[in-house]
This record gives sequence, structure tokens and C-alpha cells, in this order.
Amino acid sequence: MITPAEIYQKVARLYTAGVQAWLAGDDSFFPRRIPANLSFHGLEHYELIQQVEQLRQGSKQAIGYGYSIRFERKVSRKHGENLFPSAIEIVSLDDLLLLLRKQKEFRVLVKATIQLRSSFPQLEPWIRQHWKRLILAAEHLPDLLQITQYMLANPNPDCYLRELPLPISTKILEQHKPLLGEWFNLLLPAHAINHGCDPRNFEQRYGFRYARKHLLVRVLDRDLLPELGIPFDELCLPAQTLAVLPSRNLRVIVVENKINLLTLPQVPRGIAFGGLGNDLSEFNTIEWLKSSELHYWGDIDVAGFQILERFRRAFPQTQSLLMDRETLDMHATLCTPLPKRHQATVGETQESANANSGVNVNSASCHLSRSEQELLAHCQHDAIQLEQEHLPQTYVTARIRALVR
Repeated sequence: MITPAEIYQKVARLYTAGVQAWLAGDDSFFPRRIPANLSFHGLEHYELIQQVEQLRQGSKQAIGYGYSIRFERKVSRKHGENLFPSAIEIVSLDDLLLLLRKQKEFRVLVKATIQLRSSFPQLEPWIRQHWKRLILAAEHLPDLLQITQYMLANPNPDCYLRELPLPISTKILEQHKPLLGEWFNLLLPAHAINHGCDPRNFEQRYGFRYARKHLLVRVLDRDLLPELGIPFDELCLPAQTLAVLPSRNLRVIVVENKINLLTLPQVPRGIAFGGLGNDLSEFNTIEWLKSSELHYWGDIDVAGFQILERFRRAFPQTQSLLMDRETLDMHATLCTPLPKRHQATVGETQESANANSGVNVNSASCHLSRSEQELLAHCQHDAIQLEQEHLPQTYVTARIRALVR
């Protein structure tokens, strides 16, 4: 026969559904029958008496809350005519909360739900889906509501978070960015949200100022310095500053490795940028890149071709630099093992290997050339990679100079 401890475990699994029913205004959820083994077959009479009494002592009939026992009069050859347990049920939400010691948590939820529904009824679907997170945020809910109200009145505020004219700790805002982002997505007009950026970039997505990434820049032609209005041939600048340079017929090289960037040879009308890996958001803000001669130099490996493919998607004119079969074959002794997560498995086709790398060569939207796709598959099949910093400087210089003749 079921024990009080086993009933508790079953009731605990009802908590989420019970709260969701309350949020939905569903009064039909309770009373709720608890699946229970109430069989007394095989029990000696004294065992039956002990187990029924144990069950009764933990019940609402004995302690005033929790599970209720329904009894039914039955006749048994072994036990005679007696009242036997026939069902276990939770009669009300209060009984469930008291049994699980969830009264305090539920009171917090009730108060927070009333506040949020009153302020933003549009968030009702969010409340029903994320009520556990609402409980965790309840302590700071008045501040979060104030921030949200300010954003609705002032979308795209164009200030740093700490500059918001609200008597609220920036720490609270930082702590609850994911929650606020979900609210903003549901409440703000579409034009007030930058849907083109990573949702994790809170400030960029909702129009705040933020500490932008700086691009390492090398001017590879000193004659360009007065034309560009730059006093130094090596510097770090945010993308929005680079975007306003008076560019014209520039030859741009993007290089992932810093040392490789710093050792690039002079290139007529050349300028070089340090890469930012898979994050192309800063480059996308530099409009004049779309009309420039553009070269990308990354490692000959899965990550390198992933970035190249994304670069070419944003800037179709992008040419790969030193990412070809000739370079790989000439420096085979400098190759290193490819990480296992990027290796092709035995019997895997070229197409599936590339697809597993994150580059779908079967897709009409793939932006790698056939030779680049084949080189990527070769690296995966042979489990090798050639990192750009391993290439001899004399070879790099000769290839780049040949490129610009």
C-alpha cells in the first residue's frame, strides 16, 4: 500500500500543473486524484491496520491539510467487513501548497502576477510560460516595471545603461537583461528593435550605447594617411569611426591573427583590419567595404572557412587569401591535427562533412567556391589544419605582392 512519503513525491509532481491551472483561471483542476496503490491483498490483518493508520495520520483528516483519503466499506474473507482506503486526492490548491511548504513562494507569485498583469496585460502569455522566473525576479519587479515603462515611452534611448534617468541600480538591470529582453520583444514596436543583431547583445538590440569593439587597423600605404585623415599607420578604432573615413578605391585585407596583420607588407592603396572571428556585426556597419576590393585571410581549417563563408555572404566580392590547396600542399609539414569535433568520420561524404562543419555546400546559399569546398573537405578527411601564423613570412610577402601587381 502506498505510503505518505510516496504520496508526497506524487503531489510534488503536480505543483507546476496546479500553478498553471491557477494562472489560467481553471477551477476544474481540483480536486485532483492521486494515482495510488491501495491494494491490501497479501497483507496480514495487523499489517493492514498499521499501514492504513500510517496513511490516515499523514492525511488532511488528521493534520488539517494535505491529501484526503476516501474510504469505502468492503467485505474481505481475510479482513472481514471494514472501511478500506479507496482513493487519495488533493482537494484544493491550498492543500497542495501546505503539503509542499510552497505557501510563501506562491504568495510571492500571486503578488508579482497581479503587478505585472496590471502594468502590462500583453505579457500574459509570458507569465504563464515563465512564472518560475517571475518568482525569482519578484524582489526587483517594481524596478523592472519602471525600466520597461521608460523604454515604451523612450524607445532607442541612445544612452548608456548607467545614464538612464531612473533611480535604479545598474546592477539590477544587468542582472535581469534576459528577462527584460523578452519583455521588450513583446512590448516594443518592431522598429525599436534591431532584429539584425545577436539577441544576446542587449544594448545594441534595444538602442542603448555600448562599448563597441575596436578594430586593429594598419594602413599599408603611407600615401593614404593624408587622404584618410589618419595621423598614424597603426591604430585601433571603433567601426562607426572607420565608417566615416573618406575611402576611395581601397584594397582591404582582413586578417585574423594579430602578428600576421602587423607583419603584412606594404600594399598600394592598402588598409588591413584585424578580424573578429564569427562576429561580423562591426564590419557590417562600414558601408564603404561593400564597394572596396576585399580579401580575407584566415586559417585553412573549418573555422576559417566558416568565417570566409559568412564574410562573402555579407560582402560578395570577398576573395580568400592564402587559403588554397597550393598553400596547404607547400606547407604540409607545418600542418597540425584538426580538433576531433571538426573531423570527418569514416565513410562520410564530402557534402556531409562540410555540412557538419556548419557550411552546407548543398545549399544554394553557400558562398564558398568549389575549390574552397573541396579544400575544406580534404582538411576534414585528413584531420589536418594549417594555421596562418605558421606560414613563412617570405612566402606571405611574395604571395601578397604578386596579388597586387
